[in-house]
Amino acid sequence: MKKTVEINDTLQEHVDSAIEQVEEKLKEYLEENPDTDEVPDISNDLDYYGSIHEIIDREVPIYTQES
Repeated sequence: MKKTVEINDTLQEHVDSAIEQVEEKLKEYLEENPDTDEVPDISNDLDYYGSIHEIIDREVPIYTQES
């Protein structure tokens, strides 16, 4: 018996969404810290309240399911 499985590949959409959200966090950080000349550290500066981890957890397909 043969079975056909159809996969809805949305990985690129998840990647694009995560990039957009992290870029938004970077913009917010730069607006809140206009005097900084240094690139913020993603672990300490951008993820101070865990927002980057939340974005990643939300967008990684193994943590989500589509119906």
